[in-house]
Amino acid sequence: MRLLLEVVKVGQSVAKGLSDVLLFNRNKNMVICLSVGEYEAEMMALALDKTPLPKPVMFDSFADILFTFDIGVEFVLIDSFSEGIYGAKLFCHSQNECKAFDVRVSDAINLALRAGCPIYATEELIEQVGFDADILLQDQEDDTLAEPADPKADWDLQLLEELLQDAVTKEDYELAVLLRDKINELKQ
Repeated sequence: MRLLLEVVKVGQSVAKGLSDVLLFNRNKNMVICLSVGEYEAEMMALALDKTPLPKPVMFDSFADILFTFDIGVEFVLIDSFSEGIYGAKLFCHSQNECKAFDVRVSDAINLALRAGCPIYATEELIEQVGFDADILLQDQEDDTLAEPADPKADWDLQLLEELLQDAVTKEDYELAVLLRDKINELKQ
């Protein structure tokens, strides 16, 4: 059985050079955490925010190519975890044929976000690597309560939004993601 996942957070990992992606399943109230490359995570964050870019990135171009040639992206299935590596399949259809392709999980998620298709995991995988979402929410509530209010938040927010726009224009996506995260933090 496959279970629907939502990308709920893309953030910095404790491991150098990696970022964490949290995927949530509402039915089981479970979360799985994937570690992906920083670039792939930045691309996910930009797709989630629907940040307009001056030029398309590879994932945007690939999705456009598929659609142009009438190849539909049905869904992504995260179906394995072994030795710290997740496995995923991308299911596509063209005319009356449906095929599954083995893909890197980070590429599959990026393509799914751009193609607007669902992301699933097998129930077995969620049971194997998932954890209770209430624990995650409790940790986030504790962090929020611990942070003091910043009296300069309104001024900082305006400056950060201007810097974000400038970073996107200059295609400095790493900086853009960091600025976007800080803006979201200040808005909360």
